[in-house]
Amino acid sequence: MRKSGVAEKYVRVVQDMYERSRTVVRCAVGQTEEFKVEVGRHQGSALSPFLFAIVMNQLSEEIRPESPWTMMVEDDIVICSESREQVEESLERWRFALERRGMKVSRSKTEYVCVNEREGSGTVRLQGEEVKVQEFKYLWSTVQSNGECGKEVKKRVQAGWNGWRKVSGVLCDKKISARIKGKVYRTVVRPAMLYGLETVSLRKRQESELEVAELKMLRFSLGVTRLDRIRNEYIRETAHVGRLGDKVREARLRWFGHVQRRDNSKLSTMAKTKELSKNVRDKIVDLHKAGMGYTTIAKQLGKKVTTVGAIIRKWKKHKITVNLPRSGAPCKISPRGVSMIMRTGTGQLHRIKGTMDGAMYRQILGGIVYGKPTG
Repeated sequence: MRKSGVAEKYVRVVQDMYERSRTVVRCAVGQTEEFKVEVGRHQGSALSPFLFAIVMNQLSEEIRPESPWTMMVEDDIVICSESREQVEESLERWRFALERRGMKVSRSKTEYVCVNEREGSGTVRLQGEEVKVQEFKYLWSTVQSNGECGKEVKKRVQAGWNGWRKVSGVLCDKKISARIKGKVYRTVVRPAMLYGLETVSLRKRQESELEVAELKMLRFSLGVTRLDRIRNEYIRETAHVGRLGDKVREARLRWFGHVQRRDNSKLSTMAKTKELSKNVRDKIVDLHKAGMGYTTIAKQLGKKVTTVGAIIRKWKKHKITVNLPRSGAPCKISPRGVSMIMRTGTGQLHRIKGTMDGAMYRQILGGIVYGKPTG
């Protein structure tokens, strides 16, 4: 905490909380006797995640590269690279650094996935143990090696059914109106099905799979079967529930709006604009200094010639490789609105003409009509 810049008084408060602390364990037959807690953090404390994040940040400061090549959420670490050899080297470096400080890397939970591999890229080994898998689950989302999202859709459907079963006593109660059932469904079940789908590229078949599961839940809730010959549109109108595909698109557009409003330093914005990292930009400049042409650099790094040329021209002009901010935001007022503002400003200026001299009046009038700065 001291290395992270935390004030000394807060360090002493945390030390007092953990000094001579005692606890009990509640079990089926009652509570155990008190015993000392000398190792680990307090379970259930709101301060524990913050302390763990500080410790992990200090332990990995020397070996953690910049994002997005390495991302860390609590004790889960994601290592990304362009080749298998670099991944294996980074994994071994992390293992050595953490075990040297008293921590261990789980061999059973370590997994390696190569996305969209065209040829066999081999396997990654951690101290002789193979860790390659075809899919893995990270932050409640499933990533597949072939780039598909079928497993993720199936898990979203299963999560929706799990949520539906928890409130089935309310949803299947005949004394409760269809409107209330729709509200309970939108509050409890639908968020579980929509979790993480903002960044998943759904196909028509997978979207239909989600909607079929949703209609089954709604029909069970309203006590309606397919033999009753009731259309899906009537079921949705009765429960006041919209189409799931439309809600997925709304969530995707909402996420896109968040990405649009972020600055260029955020990871999601870099992924959206396919912005090159600073290391790649510096490498392009170094190769140009070595005498290589645009085409040769583009072939060697696998980038477009126009991208290489733009980076080199920017370096020649500004002597930097990072993106420069725009000089100004685009105008959000229509030409009609601009003309209305000019008429209003000119009219108000004519009414106060007698309170100023002629030179100032002409200067301000020229600024309104021609858009010139008036000081």
